[in-house]
Amino acid sequence: MLPDVMTKDLLANGVAGINPLMNMESHARREKKALGIPEREKIDQKLEKSELPLRQFTLTATVGTRVAPLETDENGRLSVDLLSLIDSNTAPAMLTLSAANTDGEQVRHEFPLTRQLSARLLQARQLMGKYEQIDGDKLELPKAIEDLNTLSRWGFEHHARRLEQRIRTQLDDERRLSFDRQLVQALAG
Repeated sequence: MLPDVMTKDLLANGVAGINPLMNMESHARREKKALGIPEREKIDQKLEKSELPLRQFTLTATVGTRVAPLETDENGRLSVDLLSLIDSNTAPAMLTLSAANTDGEQVRHEFPLTRQLSARLLQARQLMGKYEQIDGDKLELPKAIEDLNTLSRWGFEHHARRLEQRIRTQLDDERRLSFDRQLVQALAG
């Protein structure tokens, strides 16, 4: 029987001898050897800089006549709340994002909005506009619950929850309990 060390060496050398092309240096390996360490570090730094996301980068969003500053998060993601950017009179057709790039020149990108999305945004804005001034005594609870469900169904869950909280604060204790019961029934059915 051959010792274990000898068997491993024979296998390693034997496989290397079967395909000598596997032992050739690749183009990338040759480049690394040709470059000195300082040059390699410079290349690595350049690559690293170009791959970083735009963290907390300020942009300007424009929808129709409304303009709002926005900022990317820690991961470089940008959240745009279209519903808060539109007015209740006209359906938006375009979202425009603009910012100054690293050279100082203005960069602008336009994102067309579909007719269906524009119409839905306008309807949601008008629906929320009904609750700008909430009078807890005159509020029709079934209609308010229907409107909250409509906003949720359309994908404006965050706005529906905020509106629900605003409605709750304007109701007295008795109407708040009634509102909560009706809301639970609507969600269950």
